[in-house]
Amino acid sequence: MKTLKIFTIAALASLALPQAIAAQETAPETVQVGITEYPISGEGTETSPYVLENRNHMRNMKSLLKKDETVYFILGNDIDMQGIVWEPLNNANHAIKNLYCYNQHYASFFGVLYGECKNVRFINPRIYSEKSGLSHIGVVGGYIGTNNKPGTVDHVSVEDGYIYAYWTDGIQVGGLAGCSKGATINNCYVNATVHTHHTNSNQSVGGVIGTADGDMNTITNCFVKGEIKHTKTNDLRTGGIVGICWNGALKVDKCIAWHSKLAGKFTSNAISSGKAGDNVTNYCNAATEYNLTTSASDGCPDANKPSWKESVHGTETTNAISAAKTLGWDETVWDLSGQEPILRWE
Repeated sequence: MKTLKIFTIAALASLALPQAIAAQETAPETVQVGITEYPISGEGTETSPYVLENRNHMRNMKSLLKKDETVYFILGNDIDMQGIVWEPLNNANHAIKNLYCYNQHYASFFGVLYGECKNVRFINPRIYSEKSGLSHIGVVGGYIGTNNKPGTVDHVSVEDGYIYAYWTDGIQVGGLAGCSKGATINNCYVNATVHTHHTNSNQSVGGVIGTADGDMNTITNCFVKGEIKHTKTNDLRTGGIVGICWNGALKVDKCIAWHSKLAGKFTSNAISSGKAGDNVTNYCNAATEYNLTTSASDGCPDANKPSWKESVHGTETTNAISAAKTLGWDETVWDLSGQEPILRWE
């Protein structure tokens, strides 16, 4: 059983544990928070992590965190979060099902992640932000990495996800995270609909990350599918992998964008609306339905413009499996026996 790493109390500065939800189709079970009522096995160390086996353990995580110390957790079972609204807070190849986060600051699972998140499936997550004044959103985090504290996401899948943002403020939305600052993302699978309805400027939406901010953001060996769509937006930049690269260098390499639909304005494109790095190879679905528009001010990709105004389309293909093999994806990590790549789980 693989151990996951884990996060420090500082990484979860915006974390609040879920509260009981009123007005849901299924009333939530009564849960008392406290390790006495629901003891958790383990010691919270790297060699003996706390084992989370049910939703009560998930809700008790905050009581086990220690300031300025790294605390280790591991999932011991699949955990169904149906009936719980998760207010932003890793795993041994288990799944978190039906994660629901609504109108929270940094709406997501972690809120702000620095440290590592590995070997976890998010099945049927629903992330919503419909109130002005909130911030970046995604399934894993609002941010992955922040303020010179890097974040790593490895061997993580989002399956049948839905991420929706409606407001007028500047907002970054991504399948995994709204914004990354010093993120390393590797071998991840995202199948999600990302839907935005914005009326102001400076929005960016990506299948993995909305905005890659600053240097040292790297995304490799990721497969992304689903839809990216918007309604009544103004200045929206869209990328199948990354919405925009801002204030630094980004590397997107050996990724496959396999969306059925992708919509955006200005320099939006299949891989990113900003420069994806030097000497990179990425593929996109030749059958993607695009709704991309440009303006005279931004125009088409131009090497003389700043990197965030360059767009990357990737190499079109009709065969995702062939593309993954050409890119050299590790078949002990990826199952390439079907029509599309999927992550292997023990």
